[in-house]
Amino acid sequence: MTDDGRFVLVGIGDYQDASWPKLNHVSASVERLYRLFRGLGYGHELPDLADGGDVATITRRLRAWHGGGSRLVLYWTGHGCVDAGEHFLIAADSPGTRLDGLSAITAKALARFLANREFHEVLILLDCCAGGAAASRVAAEICEVLDRTSAAGPERRFAVIASARGYDSAEDGLFAETLEHVVRHGPEDRRWTEHDETIRSDELADAITRILSDHDAATAFRALGAPVPALRNPLHPSATVPDEDVETKRLRRLRSADVDQHLVLSARGIEVGETGWYFCGRERLLRRVVGYLQHAERGLFAITGSPGTGKSALLGRIATLSVPALRAAAEEEGALHDTPSSALPPLGSVDLALSCRNKTLDDCLRAVADALNLPTH
Repeated sequence: MTDDGRFVLVGIGDYQDASWPKLNHVSASVERLYRLFRGLGYGHELPDLADGGDVATITRRLRAWHGGGSRLVLYWTGHGCVDAGEHFLIAADSPGTRLDGLSAITAKALARFLANREFHEVLILLDCCAGGAAASRVAAEICEVLDRTSAAGPERRFAVIASARGYDSAEDGLFAETLEHVVRHGPEDRRWTEHDETIRSDELADAITRILSDHDAATAFRALGAPVPALRNPLHPSATVPDEDVETKRLRRLRSADVDQHLVLSARGIEVGETGWYFCGRERLLRRVVGYLQHAERGLFAITGSPGTGKSALLGRIATLSVPALRAAAEEEGALHDTPSSALPPLGSVDLALSCRNKTLDDCLRAVADALNLPTH
């Protein structure tokens, strides 16, 4: 997945007013997520905000920033509270009572600020007390801003995940620790796996909540537009291999991304951790597809069918056996012993095997352009 993803971290753990207790895990949470997002390839923006600051400092640094691009992840951790119906994110110099927009950062002000940046997809992580109330206000304010702006250009999408629902308290450090664990290791229920290049924000929120429930806690989630695939999945093979020349990228995409994973497993009729080749039948359709690959000069060959009818198995077999190394492995294991040559695709005949699950239209266009060595701008 190629994009210009960015992240901003705001961590406030020390306060001048004794009404706000020191949060001992803020620095560790910020450092934890810094390592996570940098490891995913995102660029760090506004690094001075990682240590928080007073209202004037935070406001000045935000106002001076003119960031934009494909994806933005913003993580804000510190005290939060609701006062007179307004949710406030507490700065280092915020008073303990009689809060207003000049003495703390309102959730609405933060939302309006983000809506006015030029990012296409934004994931907002609010790690504070009354986070659910903040998430509702952020989503409502962004919606209002977008309704009043021009509809021209690509659809913009926002999602908010808060570390607590409603007006509940948030446990210092727990959300960041859980977020990092889920992203690095994947969810226990495998709602996303190594086959998925990105992690959808709604699935991320659900996976975090499953763990937080052991601590009598849960996340709050709000989204505008389709669920935001805002995080790269470090379990996906492409996340650990740098881009190289066009031919290497083509082979890598077939070898270690979609073909070696989802489509190979489907072609073999197995799950992760199993062995063997159990594909059988479908010879007539195989011969039709192979014949198209061998003789058609142009056009479209579409394969459709109801869920579970074997589309992935058929296409996976074609893509898998078009790769010389995988064809050789199948032959060595006896998987092609009774397979006629008319049912085997020409080696190298598949230029791109793209699994579109959890991908946006832009992701798919980038992948096709990459395979054809075309510019994306």
